[in-house]
Amino acid sequence: MDLVVNHVGLTVADLDLSTAFYTALGGEVVGGDRFDGPHMDRGLGVEGVDLHVRMVRFGSVTLELLQYAAPPGQPWTGRNNDVGASHLAFTVEDIHAVHDALAANGVEFYSDPIEITTGAYAGGFFVYAKDPDGVTIEFLQAGPAAAGPAR
Repeated sequence: MDLVVNHVGLTVADLDLSTAFYTALGGEVVGGDRFDGPHMDRGLGVEGVDLHVRMVRFGSVTLELLQYAAPPGQPWTGRNNDVGASHLAFTVEDIHAVHDALAANGVEFYSDPIEITTGAYAGGFFVYAKDPDGVTIEFLQAGPAAAGPAR
C-alpha cells in the first residue's frame, strides 16, 4: 500500500478566529464548504452534523479547519503527554523574532525558545505555543547540521 498524506484536520471552536490565526502564520485559504445530512452523520459517526470547513495551505501541506456548528463539541483538555495528543510544527528561519512578534500579538507560549543540544537539530531551537483552542503549535529553527549548506 502506497499512501500519501492528503491533509491534516483540526477541529476548532471558531472557524473565523482560527482561520485568522493560521493565515497570520502565513497560510493561504484555498477552499471551504459546509456539510450536513444523514450521510455526513453516518460517515463522521456524529448525529446531527452541521460542519463548516476551511482549507488553509502552507506550502505542500493543507490544514483542514473544521467547526461543528452542531452538535457542539467539548474543549480540548489533553496534555502534550496524553495518548492521542498532537501538534503542528512550523519551520522558521529566526525563532526569536517569530516568538517575539507572536507573543506581542497575544499568542501564549509554554516557554522562551529552547536550544536543542543533541540529535539532528543540535544548535537549533524549538518553542511550543497554543493556538486559539489550546492546540499545541511548535516552531522549529534548524541547527547548522540540519540546515544544510548555505544557499
